[in-house]
Amino acid sequence: MWRTAVEAAGRIHGLINNAGIRTEISIEASPEDWKAAWEKEFQINLFAAADLCKEAIRHFKENGGGRIVNMASRAGQRGYVGDAMPYGATKAALVNLTKSIARSFAQDGVTAIAIAPGWIRTNMAEEFIATHGKAAAVADIPIGEMAAPSDVAELVAFALRPSQASLNGTTLDFNGGSYIR
Repeated sequence: MWRTAVEAAGRIHGLINNAGIRTEISIEASPEDWKAAWEKEFQINLFAAADLCKEAIRHFKENGGGRIVNMASRAGQRGYVGDAMPYGATKAALVNLTKSIARSFAQDGVTAIAIAPGWIRTNMAEEFIATHGKAAAVADIPIGEMAAPSDVAELVAFALRPSQASLNGTTLDFNGGSYIR
């Protein structure tokens, strides 16, 4: 995927890692199912992002710098409940990866930022709403509403600005007040 992007664009200035899944697995699951759920979640939510970050860092070092924005989650900041523990763990690891990149490669012009949204009105949220209702989805969001994907896109665009190098290593919380630190 990275090679295809470089071939198409020539020079890449920013990477946004936005893939993510949320698997539910009970602690009562078989050891095989438990391990498979955790491995799948880490592969998609962390390892794929780490692989792309590696390629981006190498490219940015050779081409005068660039930005990495990793889409984490409030779950990575506050933990997640019961059956969704793998999701919170992967997003916490993604936040740490972002900080490690920021500390290690800033001198090479690489700026790494994590964004930690709460519920965003995506397909994942719509599935939850269909099962549990909107009231359950927004119950712990003080503003009482989920943000739209376009709202997150505005924050990503801001983080990608060359003038925002001082955001390096930052995790931007974007959750309507459902997690405040």
